[in-house]
Amino acid sequence: VLLPEGALPFLWGRSYGLEAPLLRAVQAAKVPLWAGVFMPQGEGYHQSLLSLTADGVVSGQYNKVKLVPLGEYLPFEQWIKPVLSRLSPLKVGMIAGENHQRFDTAIGRAIVGICYDSVFSELFRFQAAAGGQFILSVANNDPFGARMMGQHHALDVLRAIETDRWLIRATNTGISAVIDPQGHSQWISPTNVSLTHIAKIERRTTQTLYVRVGNWFLPLCLAFSIALWFKYRDRPNLI
Repeated sequence: VLLPEGALPFLWGRSYGLEAPLLRAVQAAKVPLWAGVFMPQGEGYHQSLLSLTADGVVSGQYNKVKLVPLGEYLPFEQWIKPVLSRLSPLKVGMIAGENHQRFDTAIGRAIVGICYDSVFSELFRFQAAAGGQFILSVANNDPFGARMMGQHHALDVLRAIETDRWLIRATNTGISAVIDPQGHSQWISPTNVSLTHIAKIERRTTQTLYVRVGNWFLPLCLAFSIALWFKYRDRPNLI
């Protein structure tokens, strides 16, 4: 079972036992769970995806890497925060995760992206190269309209194609989806509707050219263009 980003709105382990009913439900159903939670760390916390085995044991944790500016962290915090603290009691304590993470589950290693992570293809590329066999993408799209939800879904389509992986996408308001490695949406949800969906996916271990060598095409084009400019800079009509 895959739950969206921030599905459990409390600090895991510091919630006075609020996670206990969930753990009992997992143990009773004997079904692994991937849950969007908030994981405390020091004075702050991570936006995380936890992997729970069928026995309710945490087997993996992925922390969101790319936080949303102003929404989840303050750019130039050392200068801005003292000013904002005078205007608002709100404390922004979210901590970004490390770039190179691995997410092990009860059914194999997965590739994870949390919300804004979907924009950054290199996060998915590394995890695919490190043995990720399928993609779990979770998001909280509550503040956004249907057009933005569609754009976010399109980013996940690209990530599935680049890595040659099946992708499961779960959001709280839409769009949730199941995407195959060719980028076809095998199932896609309407927006702002509560529902569940059962799908069958494949675990894959292929390594695409993009996964192996990365974003080589753009630097190659840039180097080629610079070389042409130097070669023909005295003959402007040829450039």
